Amino acid sequence: MRAENLVLTQILLPLAGAALCFSSKLMKGRSLQHWVESFAGFVGLFMPIGLLLWLYPVVREGPVRFFVGNQHPLIGIELSFDGMSWLLNGMGFISAASSWLYSRTAGPHRPEFSALFLLQTFALTATASSSDLFNLFVCFEILGIASYALTAFSEKGRAYLAAFSYMAVSSTAMAIFLLGVFGFYRITGSLSYDGILQHITSVTAEPEILGIGLSLVCIVVATAVRVAMLPVYGWLPEAHASAPHAISAVLSGVLIKVPLFALGRFLFLLMSRMSAIDLVFREILDVLKISGTLTALVAVVFALAQKEAKRLLAYHSISQIGYVVSAWALGSPLAIAAAWMHAFYHALFKGLLFLSVGSVTDAAG
Repeated sequence: MRAENLVLTQILLPLAGAALCFSSKLMKGRSLQHWVESFAGFVGLFMPIGLLLWLYPVVREGPVRFFVGNQHPLIGIELSFDGMSWLLNGMGFISAASSWLYSRTAGPHRPEFSALFLLQTFALTATASSSDLFNLFVCFEILGIASYALTAFSEKGRAYLAAFSYMAVSSTAMAIFLLGVFGFYRITGSLSYDGILQHITSVTAEPEILGIGLSLVCIVVATAVRVAMLPVYGWLPEAHASAPHAISAVLSGVLIKVPLFALGRFLFLLMSRMSAIDLVFREILDVLKISGTLTALVAVVFALAQKEAKRLLAYHSISQIGYVVSAWALGSPLAIAAAWMHAFYHALFKGLLFLSVGSVTDAAG
């Protein structure tokens, strides 16, 4: 099988699993529904891990770039599957598969939950391979919509309020992100990373350079909200504390980190070609370094003041993302590798902590 087909298959398998979960609602027997739902989870969460292992030697040779369906670059969805995509997908599928298995016994026990969970996983893996700004926006929106709904699945009053707060803040951030996308399209006439790079090297007029800088600021600010950095982290603690335990594990372990690394693919690619706004890049990275450091310090103080276990873990996740952002903003290959390693191990230990604390709190009432 061609590498492009393997990449596309591991992205679409969670979507196929979600469709299977929805189709199980049509079946009359509860045991049959349960079997189809379990098979859907295997298709959408475990089969992609096998494909990732198959893709490892391919990625070692270089990135796989293609347009979905071999469409023309003007209308096609461009994907780029490289080492970072492989690592992010590995982190995402390991965390998601573990959390979904936990939910099979701890709940929620509904096909709708599994379908939304798989839809969230699909958006995660699509985000990791996106090489087009508008496609990245769409993936962020699918991630957000699935997360709002999954947060409310605990069916607590505070969970509904937390989901609404999450939706309001995230939707505002995505509107700002869309302004940045429009700015790049208005100036360069392209949305793909390669297309933007081809046009941006010839930009010399001061108004266009200013427009690129403002567009970049919009995209970075919107992503900072989704990553939950200081001072725009307020939506996260209640959402992660109120969500079902399996969702808290994925939200804190994976979903707040993926937007950062997805942004990095675009930002650092742009930095390598666009010297005219090098000062803007440097200032953005300096702000992220300071914000990341303050986030790491301030959030852990808030964590120490908590009297509820899941809120403590939620604030601690904010603190840990501060470490990741600070290292990532250094911009060197070694620093980015360190940021990913910290993100990966945080996904493992924080996911296990949320699941363990969830079991204890359920047992204790």
